[in-house]
Amino acid sequence: MKVTKFFTKGLVVALAILAFGNVVQAQDTDIPPAVIGVVDFNWVLNNSDAWKKSLAIQAEDARKQIQDEARAKEQELNEKGKALAGQQAILDSEVFAQKEAEFKKEAGEAQQYFNLRKAKLDSAFQKAKNEIETVIARSVAEVAQENKLNMILKIGNQGTVFLYEPQMNVSEAVLQKTNAALDSVILTVE
Repeated sequence: MKVTKFFTKGLVVALAILAFGNVVQAQDTDIPPAVIGVVDFNWVLNNSDAWKKSLAIQAEDARKQIQDEARAKEQELNEKGKALAGQQAILDSEVFAQKEAEFKKEAGEAQQYFNLRKAKLDSAFQKAKNEIETVIARSVAEVAQENKLNMILKIGNQGTVFLYEPQMNVSEAVLQKTNAALDSVILTVE
């Protein structure tokens, strides 16, 4: 029974292709032949001046600053925690419980503060990265127009093309246009 249904569905699909194939083929005559180029978008991004000489450096500096401040705060809290633990034997249990609650509150607020700073940095980084990607997309369009390409396919880690002629790769030309249009970005963390 299942074999018959599968065969019937397959036959219907095959007949539909045969029946409508001529219609699609007739419409295709209005479409110009494909003149294809390929671009490795991630390679262009990672090798652009705005990324290598600007955004990557600014982001690393900002991350390092947050990490350094977080380590200093952690060390401060560790010292306070040790001092509080040393007072446990000499303080009244209610007073100790209050001080312990204050300490936990301070630690929690510090954690929230640094999480918020990291989130703001991540958001600013993504905004600056989007700015670079927008310029790359414009550069792709310019290179396509200059080379009379009517189709650009993405290659690289996230691309869908795995076989192409090397002369189809316009990544270097896109990189040059991107660098000419944008040599730096400003990482603005609010």
